[in-house]
Amino acid sequence: MRKLNVLAVVLFVASLVAVFMLNTPTTRRIQERVLAVFAPFVHSSAAVGDAVEAVSAPGMDSVELAERNEQLRMEAFVGGRYGGERNTINWWMRTGS
Repeated sequence: MRKLNVLAVVLFVASLVAVFMLNTPTTRRIQERVLAVFAPFVHSSAAVGDAVEAVSAPGMDSVELAERNEQLRMEAFVGGRYGGERNTINWWMRTGS
């Protein structure tokens, strides 16, 4: 190995040991700063992933769409008074979706 490679490895190991030797508040401050730097990229990546998922999701045929529409109408009518969450679970169990 070249001298610069050895020096780089030694510096990396020394910095790694130094990070693990830090106390908890200092470690958290470092984490906050690093996450603040990467936050815009994480949010953009999540938005792109959601857009791709929305586009590539399989569509419903007209029969399934009509059934789902009727189910949602029933949930809107009954849901406020008797709890629509239970009705949603029953619909998903019946259709196998």
